[in-house]
Parts: sequence; C-alpha cells; structure tokens
Amino acid sequence: MFITADFDRTPILIPWSAISDVAEMNVFGFVAMVNLSVNYERRLSFDVPKDALKTIHDNVPTNVSTKPSFLTC
Repeated sequence: MFITADFDRTPILIPWSAISDVAEMNVFGFVAMVNLSVNYERRLSFDVPKDALKTIHDNVPTNVSTKPSFLTC
C-alpha cells in the first residue's frame, strides 16, 4: 500500500503484512475514516479515507484485528 502525506508528495510504501490493526472510525453508524496501525521500529498510525476499506480488507492478512471505533462530535 502506498500512502502519501498531506505535507509531502513522496509516497510511503507499507507492506500489507506490516499492518497490525485496522479500526473503522464511525460517526452515527457510517464509516468516516479508517485508521491503520503499522509495526516498524516504532508503531505508526495512519488515517485513510473510507473508500480504501474494501481494498484494505481484501489485502490485509486475516489475523489482523479489525474493529469499529465510534467518533463523538
């Protein structure tokens, strides 16, 4: 998976196998964002658009924790 930060145009390559946790952030029952936790030397966290959810589910290993999380506004 390639992720490009808002502040830089250099993409970061994240192997699917490095993703350790996927949290769907919901607002009133609708998926608003997806938070990915990645294990490298330090644990990194990325928020990606909800449109990426299907691709993430299709590619992350089945042992990765996927859980809903609710945002309060």
